[in-house]
Formats: sequence, structure tokens, C-alpha cells
Amino acid sequence: MGTVVAVRGSVVDVRVQRSLPPIYTVLRTGPGNAIVIEVLAQLNTRIVRGIARVFRGEKPAEDLSERARDYWLNRARETGV
Repeated sequence: MGTVVAVRGSVVDVRVQRSLPPIYTVLRTGPGNAIVIEVLAQLNTRIVRGIARVFRGEKPAEDLSERARDYWLNRARETGV
């Protein structure tokens, strides 16, 4: 579908390879697709901006936050973001 190109707090920019997903589309990323990104804006013909979301009723897991943190730290090292 695409690649995360920027993360600022809970705001995430994703570059897509094909057509842009519609506003309010849910994208998933991270270990086990545990990170949910809701598309809120189409910035140009290839980049959408979304916000990482947690939905009511989800069951948080202690190890998920560590895995997600490690995933994003590794991605930041790889991409220099």
C-alpha cells in the first residue's frame, strides 16, 4: 500500500504507490499491524496524513507498547526521521 514517511507525535504521513485512500480509511502498520492510522487528509497525489488511533474497547497489552516503540525507533534509525 505505501510507506510511512513522517511521524510527528500521533500524526503520520504515508506515501502511497497507487491511488490515494479515501478520507477516514483505516491503514494498519507496525508489528502485527497493531498500529491503526486513520486517514484525515490527502496532501498531494501521493501522500496522505493520518492520525494514529486507539479505539474504545481495544485491550492494550504491555508488550505491545514496547514492540511498537522498538519498531518506530528502528524505522527512525533506518530512514533518518
